[in-house]
Amino acid sequence: MAYDNASIQIPPTDAADEPLDQFEKVHPVNLRRIYASIKHELHHMRDQDSGAIVNCSSHSQAPEPADRSRRQRGREAQRRRRRP
Repeated sequence: MAYDNASIQIPPTDAADEPLDQFEKVHPVNLRRIYASIKHELHHMRDQDSGAIVNCSSHSQAPEPADRSRRQRGREAQRRRRRP
């Protein structure tokens, strides 16, 4: 199994306010890293005739109000699961 976790980050912004140059800086780099990793890993998987690839983003942020709301929904879901 291969686990890929490589990216660069920009400060969190609302997508409507994010400058296009930020998008063009981050996404080609992040996508290229994933592509390069998968390309290399597939050669090994072919040789072994098996395998799995997991691609992960280790850091994802939303603007602060949405982030707070997401945390609150997570806490509420945990409380509901704990109830008998």
